[in-house]
Amino acid sequence: MLALVLTAVSSGVPTAIAADSPDQDAPDQQDSGPTLTSPAKVKAKKKRKRTIKVRKLRPKSGATFVRLDATVRIRFNRAVDPETINRTTVSITPLGGESLDWTATFEKNGKQAVLTPVGFFDPGKDYQVSVRFGVTSTKGDLLKKQDSAIFFTDANVAPLQFIRPDQFEKVASTMFDGRTEHSATLLAGGRVLLAGGMVDGTALSTTADFFDPVEDEFRVVPSRLTTGRAFHPAVEFAGGALLIGGWDGVAASDTTELFDPSVIEFRPGPGLVERRDFVDAVRLDDGRVLVVGGLDYVGNGASFSVTAEIYDASRGSFRLTLGSPEDRRAGHRLTLLLDGRVLITGGQAPGAGGGATAEIFDPRTETFEYTTTPPLGFRQLHTATLLSDGRVFIADGGNGKMELFDPETGRFFAAGGASFVRRTKATASLLPGDKVLLLGGFDQRGTQTLILESMDLYLPFLGGGIGRVVRPEVVLDSPRAGHTATTLTGGRVLIAGGYGPGGGDSLATALIFDPR
Repeated sequence: MLALVLTAVSSGVPTAIAADSPDQDAPDQQDSGPTLTSPAKVKAKKKRKRTIKVRKLRPKSGATFVRLDATVRIRFNRAVDPETINRTTVSITPLGGESLDWTATFEKNGKQAVLTPVGFFDPGKDYQVSVRFGVTSTKGDLLKKQDSAIFFTDANVAPLQFIRPDQFEKVASTMFDGRTEHSATLLAGGRVLLAGGMVDGTALSTTADFFDPVEDEFRVVPSRLTTGRAFHPAVEFAGGALLIGGWDGVAASDTTELFDPSVIEFRPGPGLVERRDFVDAVRLDDGRVLVVGGLDYVGNGASFSVTAEIYDASRGSFRLTLGSPEDRRAGHRLTLLLDGRVLITGGQAPGAGGGATAEIFDPRTETFEYTTTPPLGFRQLHTATLLSDGRVFIADGGNGKMELFDPETGRFFAAGGASFVRRTKATASLLPGDKVLLLGGFDQRGTQTLILESMDLYLPFLGGGIGRVVRPEVVLDSPRAGHTATTLTGGRVLIAGGYGPGGGDSLATALIFDPR
């Protein structure tokens, strides 16, 4: 008996109670003879519960310059129950920020969870991934130990990570005239009507083109405009288009004209109450057309309008709205909100009395009122883009800061980042995922006016709820300003006309951008 004791001690831990990994089943042991295992220890072994644990977490703790489109991979030693991988048990959080949303898939026979953040990581930030109690295996085994990793993301945006050169394709055909400050209207059926505009620095176009998205080519419209015009808005109307005001080559215009697609013809439309250049218009949910502000020219000066008018279908004419705008505006933007109201932003010059303001038009009462908070700064000839969640993204117009408007609270707040240049007369296109692509425009640097070929891209998920602006290294085929960008049925974007290099003759060329 003494020999048996000495044999057990000299060989280390007795075979029957050899230490094994708490998260693995003990292998079957062959009977090698008598051992010193007590009945109490055998009983404890039978009650031991299996557990799971994190074997690998990637990006690993301490990793630096992690790609902005990276996924988080959590490797367990056992197949994990997918239902227990959720926002309560697993989080991806920027240090000092709010937890990100993510989606999960599973690999390696269910042992590896792959978490893909909704959007992208923010450049140059520390993130922490945490795995907490509550995760179980498919057999109900509990997590033995919580785990976490902190990593640092790449401070730079990869050149082709968001926009690629192959997404831009030049349209083979050209418009009948070069066009700048023209209108582009998406018609019922998917064609785009491009009408009027400046042919060069002085001459106005009286022609129009159709863009056919099936053949991706331009076709000249046989009918001509009743009068040349530029800087005019146009809205889809009665299946065709209504062109409103603008500059007629001599003065601000108080005329409109209607394009009737049934006879492919332009004809005079209802007259405006006032002459309006640098005006904006929007078609309301009930079919009426709202026109606000604009410039009229008196002698050598310009007068900002403080009125608005609305097309009354029962009368077949425009009339002044029941209420008047709170402020004078020109070069402003009207944005139809999801609830049918209209947001009016910008169009005020710095120092023109008081601070920058914005207003809401209520079509039910035809009245205007200031937003709860004012915008963050002055801007003219800017962009305003309605996002899918109902907020409005406002950019450029000589103001590099970008902002968001929340219609539920009536408040403005800063969007993440700013334009890399101060653009005016750029275009903004809403892309899938609420991304906004800002293209071209003018950049005023002292006495020098540059026409831009660059672009900025707003990413709503970089930087949390306020988003972030990144600078793609892709550039347009030619500098463009005063061009149009029309989102076609299916999501592609037609980029047409504008002043080109040198700002002389207008461009008759166009590009198609495919966001896919």
